[in-house]
Amino acid sequence: MAKTNHASGMTMVLQRPIDRTRVIEQFDEWLALNYYWVTRELQYLDIKPRIMVEEFLDDGNADGPLDYWFWCFHGKPALIQFDNKPHTINPF
Repeated sequence: MAKTNHASGMTMVLQRPIDRTRVIEQFDEWLALNYYWVTRELQYLDIKPRIMVEEFLDDGNADGPLDYWFWCFHGKPALIQFDNKPHTINPF
């Protein structure tokens, strides 16, 4: 799985064979966007856009895996939240 660090919903599940050109084009578009101007949420204003790649955790759910959120304060996790609502993933 690959996603950006500076916005919401910019996530790709990379499945073989990977269309490298399409993935690069999509990330170029996403990385050029300052998400602050979309949402006007101040926390997005000065984030340097980057791509994060992590292992895809397949839990067998047809709509994609559960979303796990780790809420950290002062560098320490204080709360774990999971979201089980159906969602659509971008298969690339």
